[in-house]
Amino acid sequence: MTNEAPMILYIDDDPDDLFIFSESIESIYPKAIMLIAQSAEKGLERLKDLEASENSSQLRLIIIDMNMPKMDGRETLKEIRKNTFWVNIPIVIFTTSSYPQDIEFCKNYGADYVTKPISYESLKEVVKQLLKKGGMVP
Repeated sequence: MTNEAPMILYIDDDPDDLFIFSESIESIYPKAIMLIAQSAEKGLERLKDLEASENSSQLRLIIIDMNMPKMDGRETLKEIRKNTFWVNIPIVIFTTSSYPQDIEFCKNYGADYVTKPISYESLKEVVKQLLKKGGMVP
C-alpha cells in the first residue's frame, strides 16, 4: 500500500445517501478521498478516467447502490467485473434490499452485500467495517 490518500468510489442515485455516507467517512477516516457518482454510467466513467490516470492505485473500495434507474447495481457490478484492471478492488453492494437472490448474485460476482442501516450511528459502524474491507483501518 502506498502513502497516497486512499480513494473510495460510491455510486448511488440518492444525493442524501451520498451526502450522509460521505459525512460518515469524513468523520471516521478524514484521509480518504471520496469519489461520488450519481448514476452507474457516471460511476463507470469515473473508473475509466481513473484507470487512465496515475492515481488508479489509490482506489481501495467501490460501493454501489443496488436500486438505481437505467442501470442498476447488478449491471454495474457486472460491467466493473468485466474489466480485469479492477479485479482486486473490493466491491460492496450497499442497499435497502434483503432478497436472498440479490445476495447470491453478489457472491457470484465477488462482491459483498451490506444492507443500509437505519440510524447514523449504525451507518458509522458499517462504514468502519467497509474501511477495513478496503484496507483502510482508521
